Amino acid sequence: MSKNQQTFRKSEIAKNKLKKKQDKVKKKEERKDNNNKGKSLEEQFVYVDFLGRLTNTPPEKQRDLNTNKGDESDFVSGKIKFMDDAKKFGFVSITATGEDVYFRYDDLTKVVKKDEVILFKYKKASRGLTLTEMMFI
Repeated sequence: MSKNQQTFRKSEIAKNKLKKKQDKVKKKEERKDNNNKGKSLEEQFVYVDFLGRLTNTPPEKQRDLNTNKGDESDFVSGKIKFMDDAKKFGFVSITATGEDVYFRYDDLTKVVKKDEVILFKYKKASRGLTLTEMMFI
Protein backbone atom coordinates (compact mmCIF):
# COMPACT_ATOMS: atom_id res chain seq x y z
CA MET A 1 0.00 0.00 0.00
CA SER A 2 2.58 2.47 0.80
CA LYS A 3 4.91 3.45 -1.89
CA ASN A 4 8.67 3.05 -1.47
CA GLN A 5 10.12 6.26 -0.05
CA GLN A 6 13.43 5.79 -1.90
CA THR A 7 13.43 8.39 -4.65
CA PHE A 8 15.89 8.78 -7.49
CA ARG A 9 17.53 11.79 -5.82
CA LYS A 10 18.03 9.96 -2.53
CA SER A 11 19.60 6.98 -4.28
CA GLU A 12 22.02 9.28 -6.19
CA ILE A 13 23.08 10.98 -2.95
CA ALA A 14 23.70 7.59 -1.33
CA LYS A 15 25.77 6.46 -4.33
CA ASN A 16 27.88 9.66 -4.21
CA LYS A 17 28.54 9.24 -0.47
CA LEU A 18 29.62 5.64 -0.97
CA LYS A 19 31.90 6.65 -3.88
CA LYS A 20 33.52 9.42 -1.78
CA LYS A 21 34.19 6.97 1.07
CA GLN A 22 35.77 4.49 -1.31
CA ASP A 23 37.92 7.21 -2.91
CA LYS A 24 39.03 8.40 0.52
CA VAL A 25 40.07 4.90 1.59
CA LYS A 26 41.88 4.38 -1.73
CA LYS A 27 43.84 7.66 -1.39
CA LYS A 28 44.73 6.84 2.21
CA GLU A 29 46.19 3.48 1.20
CA GLU A 30 48.12 5.05 -1.70
CA ARG A 31 49.66 7.60 0.65
CA LYS A 32 50.55 4.87 3.10
CA ASP A 33 52.21 2.75 0.39
CA ASN A 34 54.09 5.64 -1.28
CA ASN A 35 55.24 7.43 1.84
CA ASN A 36 58.84 8.47 1.18
CA LYS A 37 58.80 11.78 3.02
CA GLY A 38 59.69 10.57 6.48
CA LYS A 39 63.30 10.19 7.55
CA SER A 40 64.70 8.36 10.50
CA LEU A 41 65.36 10.37 13.62
CA GLU A 42 69.15 10.29 13.11
CA GLU A 43 68.80 11.69 9.58
CA GLN A 44 66.86 14.69 10.90
CA PHE A 45 69.57 15.86 13.33
CA VAL A 46 71.95 18.66 12.40
CA TYR A 47 75.12 19.34 14.40
CA VAL A 48 77.38 22.38 14.72
CA ASP A 49 81.09 21.71 14.23
CA PHE A 50 84.00 23.44 15.97
CA LEU A 51 83.97 26.25 13.38
CA GLY A 52 80.27 27.00 13.82
CA ARG A 53 79.17 25.35 10.56
CA LEU A 54 76.19 22.99 10.27
CA THR A 55 77.08 19.35 9.62
CA ASN A 56 75.52 15.86 9.71
CA THR A 57 78.46 14.37 11.63
CA PRO A 58 77.88 13.83 15.36
CA PRO A 59 80.31 15.68 17.68
CA GLU A 60 82.10 12.54 18.89
CA LYS A 61 83.09 11.75 15.29
CA GLN A 62 84.26 15.27 14.42
CA ARG A 63 87.92 16.25 14.49
CA ASP A 64 88.66 17.76 17.88
CA LEU A 65 91.33 20.43 17.58
CA ASN A 66 91.61 21.27 21.27
CA THR A 67 92.94 17.91 22.52
CA ASN A 68 96.63 17.16 22.88
CA LYS A 69 96.89 14.14 20.58
CA GLY A 70 99.35 15.24 17.93
CA ASP A 71 100.94 17.99 15.92
CA GLU A 72 97.75 19.47 14.49
CA SER A 73 95.99 19.42 17.88
CA ASP A 74 97.99 22.46 18.98
CA PHE A 75 95.94 24.51 16.54
CA VAL A 76 92.77 26.12 17.86
CA SER A 77 89.98 27.70 15.89
CA GLY A 78 89.17 31.37 16.10
CA LYS A 79 87.51 34.25 14.36
CA ILE A 80 89.15 37.53 13.35
CA LYS A 81 87.58 40.00 15.77
CA PHE A 82 89.36 43.28 15.09
CA MET A 83 91.83 44.61 12.51
CA ASP A 84 93.57 47.98 12.29
CA ASP A 85 94.99 48.46 8.80
CA ALA A 86 96.77 51.69 9.68
CA LYS A 87 98.74 50.24 12.59
CA LYS A 88 98.90 46.73 11.07
CA PHE A 89 97.65 44.63 13.98
CA GLY A 90 94.52 42.81 15.04
CA PHE A 91 92.88 40.36 17.42
CA VAL A 92 91.55 36.83 16.97
CA SER A 93 88.89 35.54 19.37
CA ILE A 94 89.35 31.88 20.37
CA THR A 95 86.12 30.00 19.61
CA ALA A 96 86.23 27.67 22.62
CA THR A 97 87.16 30.16 25.36
CA GLY A 98 86.40 33.61 23.94
CA GLU A 99 89.89 34.90 24.80
CA ASP A 100 91.53 37.43 22.46
CA VAL A 101 94.89 36.73 20.80
CA TYR A 102 97.01 39.59 19.42
CA PHE A 103 98.56 39.33 15.95
CA ARG A 104 100.65 41.55 13.66
CA TYR A 105 100.22 41.70 9.90
CA ASP A 106 103.84 40.52 9.58
CA ASP A 107 102.78 37.18 11.17
CA LEU A 108 100.17 36.57 8.48
CA THR A 109 100.87 34.38 5.48
CA LYS A 110 97.69 35.40 3.67
CA VAL A 111 95.38 38.41 3.64
CA VAL A 112 92.55 37.96 6.14
CA LYS A 113 89.23 39.72 6.60
CA LYS A 114 87.21 40.52 9.66
CA ASP A 115 84.94 37.63 10.84
CA GLU A 116 87.03 35.06 8.92
CA VAL A 117 87.53 31.73 10.72
CA ILE A 118 91.13 30.48 10.99
CA LEU A 119 93.19 27.85 12.81
CA PHE A 120 96.19 29.09 14.75
CA LYS A 121 98.72 28.47 17.50
CA TYR A 122 99.42 31.00 20.20
CA LYS A 123 101.66 31.52 23.20
CA LYS A 124 101.46 33.50 26.38
CA ALA A 125 103.57 36.67 26.21
CA SER A 126 104.27 39.40 28.74
CA ARG A 127 101.26 41.47 27.60
CA GLY A 128 98.85 38.59 26.92
CA LEU A 129 98.30 35.96 24.26
CA THR A 130 100.20 36.32 20.98
CA LEU A 131 99.69 34.46 17.72
CA THR A 132 102.65 32.32 16.65
CA GLU A 133 101.47 30.26 13.67
CA MET A 134 98.44 30.42 11.42
CA MET A 135 96.70 27.88 9.17
CA PHE A 136 93.81 28.70 6.84
CA ILE A 137 90.79 26.58 6.26
